[in-house]
Amino acid sequence: MKRLFLKIYVLIMGSVLVSLLAINYLNDAFYTHEIEGEYLAKTAMLTQAIRRDLARGASEQETLAWWRAQLHDNEMDVEWMPLARPLPRALVRKVSVTEAEDQLEVLVPFDAHRALKFSVDDRAEPGAMWAYYGGYAALYLLLGALIYALTYRLYRHIDAIRLQAQRVAEGDYSPAPPAPADSAFSGLRADLDHMTRTLAEKTQENHVLTAAIHHELRTPMTRLRLALDMALLTPRPHEVPELLQEMDGALDDLSHLMDDVLTLSRLRLAQQAPPREEVALDQLLAQCARRLDDGRISLALVPCRLHANRPLLERALCNLIENACKYAHAHVAITLTADADGIELDISDDGPGIPEAAREMVRQPFFRVDKHRNRSTGGVGLGLAIADLALKDSGAHWTIGSSLWGGASCRLRWPYVC
Repeated sequence: MKRLFLKIYVLIMGSVLVSLLAINYLNDAFYTHEIEGEYLAKTAMLTQAIRRDLARGASEQETLAWWRAQLHDNEMDVEWMPLARPLPRALVRKVSVTEAEDQLEVLVPFDAHRALKFSVDDRAEPGAMWAYYGGYAALYLLLGALIYALTYRLYRHIDAIRLQAQRVAEGDYSPAPPAPADSAFSGLRADLDHMTRTLAEKTQENHVLTAAIHHELRTPMTRLRLALDMALLTPRPHEVPELLQEMDGALDDLSHLMDDVLTLSRLRLAQQAPPREEVALDQLLAQCARRLDDGRISLALVPCRLHANRPLLERALCNLIENACKYAHAHVAITLTADADGIELDISDDGPGIPEAAREMVRQPFFRVDKHRNRSTGGVGLGLAIADLALKDSGAHWTIGSSLWGGASCRLRWPYVC
């Protein structure tokens, strides 16, 4: 804090000092000009008065002595000064013009061989100078106190931000004490708190994702190891093709798992939005339905277009439709409508549905509503997590609810005019 205070103090006080010097310089230049004019006018009047006294018959010595006595109280003196050559006009010779004193000489021509020399020695009282310099000292002390108070206030917030950043770097994501509402750093503290919460969420997601990947890898790896051991040890050669087929299925599961994990990681860690293009949403939905070739699917589509990344959007929509087909008994309805506010898509089925408490959790990686579902329906729990990120990228807002048949209903809305 001392270094910060000294830097701010030197910066501000240096600026004040330069400003004062500039003001004093300008003031001295103006004051010197004014004081010269003042004393020229004053000595001209005194010279005229001396001329009048001499014209009445008074002697030069008596007249000059009387005026010297009169001018003494005004810090002035007057005397004759011989001239080598005539002086064309009054002349001011500065000796010293400062805050402490005004010392100057004014030569006023009297005749061809003489001039009156007026000497001015106007000194300030000692107490006035102490007050003058004491005022400067008080100003610097007051500014120093104000700068120290400001520095302390700034340093307190800066130090709190530094400590919070240090805690975050060490893995401690606990929230920092709230900053005062009137603090200049309240916005920065709020941004840092938001960053800390985001890092905490991302770190927690990474921990969960890492643990889940490890768990999900064990099942196909166990199947693969078991089938391989049985193929090596079986005394019945005719069972080997079936075991090889089991290993092939386990490898397919591993491949799909790795593909989903990589896709999810790319979406979560993407630094910039993927390229977009104009997509015919009705045609994309019809294409997904044809690919699944499921007679339970019914389509009610109106022509609509939006700007999105086609591969991501296609994967998300096909995943939602495929999930509906997995759990549906007899009906899967896909309805696409549009109005002046945007596009709305509803994918409903007559399956068991999703409990209300789990409708937000299904968006998380590796979450399955029924932990005991088989792999043909349950999957590994990455489909909706990928769909959630892909749909957010397309600008869609989607919710999960209940359909008219009691199953699940995914409602998506894009706030775009088609």
